[in-house]
Amino acid sequence: MHRVAIALFSISLATAQVQIPPQITVANGASLVQTGTAAPGSMLRIDLFPLPDESATNSVTIGVTILPNGARFAMECGILPQTAQFLFPNQVTAVLPSSLPLGPAQLTLYYNGVSVSKQILIVESSLGLFAPGAQYPVQQMGSDGELLTNQLTHPAKPGDTVTLWATGLGTATQATVLLGGRATTSAAAGPVKGMPGVDQIQFVVPNDATIPNDCYVALAVETPGLTSNAITISKTSDGSACQSTLGLSAADLATLDAGGTVGLAQLNINAQVGTPIQRVGDFVLGVPLVLTVPVSGMPGFARTESAEFTPEMVNASLVAEISGAVVADDAFFGCTAASASGLAISGMLAIPSPYDFGKAVTLQGAGGTLSLTAPLGPFYEGQQTSPTVPDPGALAMPLFTAGDWTFSGQGGTGGQGVVATSPFSVPLALPTEIMATNFTALQTINRQQDLTVMWNPSGFGAGDVLTVTLGGYAGPLYFSLSGFAPISQWFYVAPGEAAVWCNMPASSGQVVIPAAMVGRLTPGKPGGPPNATVSLSVNQRPGHRQTFALPLSDGTSLPVVLQFSSSETWPVMVQ
Repeated sequence: MHRVAIALFSISLATAQVQIPPQITVANGASLVQTGTAAPGSMLRIDLFPLPDESATNSVTIGVTILPNGARFAMECGILPQTAQFLFPNQVTAVLPSSLPLGPAQLTLYYNGVSVSKQILIVESSLGLFAPGAQYPVQQMGSDGELLTNQLTHPAKPGDTVTLWATGLGTATQATVLLGGRATTSAAAGPVKGMPGVDQIQFVVPNDATIPNDCYVALAVETPGLTSNAITISKTSDGSACQSTLGLSAADLATLDAGGTVGLAQLNINAQVGTPIQRVGDFVLGVPLVLTVPVSGMPGFARTESAEFTPEMVNASLVAEISGAVVADDAFFGCTAASASGLAISGMLAIPSPYDFGKAVTLQGAGGTLSLTAPLGPFYEGQQTSPTVPDPGALAMPLFTAGDWTFSGQGGTGGQGVVATSPFSVPLALPTEIMATNFTALQTINRQQDLTVMWNPSGFGAGDVLTVTLGGYAGPLYFSLSGFAPISQWFYVAPGEAAVWCNMPASSGQVVIPAAMVGRLTPGKPGGPPNATVSLSVNQRPGHRQTFALPLSDGTSLPVVLQFSSSETWPVMVQ
């Protein structure tokens, strides 16, 4: 399978007759995050939607200007190559002049005779990190002076000098690097000569035993006023090859480092309690697309339980996405308040899988049986939804009860270029589905008081994480290409709305969100409808996923990563 990053800044069910006025989004050129800010000399990514003339995309006239304090600056810009795009062939890169004054500015994109403007704020620094890759590799140099690319088989170690690529450093000459959640001061930071808009940051890996060792250790950079997006690097205590927590072998890691692909399957089990959902169909580039969204205004609660099994070939970047970023406990747990800038969905576009598991696979436990079928290819899915009830406490017992489960299949027949699996039956252990125990007290939120959220902590292990999300628009959002693998679930918060996220050990039983964070939420209108939501979700934190292997008919085996998640979401009034 091949994942593609898709930026969605509006979702509309309007008919074809409705004219959508042109608009642009402006994001950091490295992180692709829309913060509303930019630094002098930084690279920007500008997306125009919709296209003013789709027939003219092969011959495009573009220009970008910025107007701060009445002085107009022209910008160096260009169209991104077709290979970098998915749905929108109208993505533009532009480099801000390094002489821009700080303060509000109007950025204007001229595209085939159409001009669209957007206000941004020019600040001292607005940093974003480029994802590691062929163009922007993370490099490390040891005491022997040997320069290496950071890889799974060549991790960084204490004492190594690591070089990162970024944009938006602006006037900052030093930065704070957060490696695995631990802070260290950069050794050097500045623009790269001959590469407009590109910065480099260097730091020395600390000899700190509390920094995790893993194939995917989180790394972010702080500059005045902003923490960058997070990337991952491979890090061990002695520079030896990292140990995969996803069940991949040393040979698999070497193959990934060489740019190849390896076999890896995912078994995702999900239980969602909340407002009933509906499926909206459409076609994009001739592909049937399905968007599953909450039904607006429908009362009551339903439990939707589903599972997806996806055997696939993956490259290094996809393995990093599946693994997630590892950080130290005290950096991982806690609460964060922030304002959202839009919606981003990390997606997956299916390509043929070389594995045949037959027509169906099965999950069976004390709560019942769920059959996962693959009507259009080797990507298996199954789902059931309960009747709607007025209170989540009135829901029937869940299908995915905590305890022992079995994942089984009869095997496939194989064929030209396809490896069949042998019959299998694998034991699994599922945690408890999450439900708030003080749900009644959480219908109205006082912005002036601490907010306590409670749940039953029994049945959760050391790797289970409870995330409380408060504020904005609550709906878990599902996006899939019909008949293919589902795209990742994201929690949507409307642009400009504040939200609070808290990560806690699921075994702790409660979290107290400070009034200082709750107070950032927008109050609702007295007597009006709920204006925010609370969502509880449980997942397994990176580095703590269950893994197992399935036998293949050629004598090898396929590693499988199990991810169980459950959530409960409900509307609230903020006052």
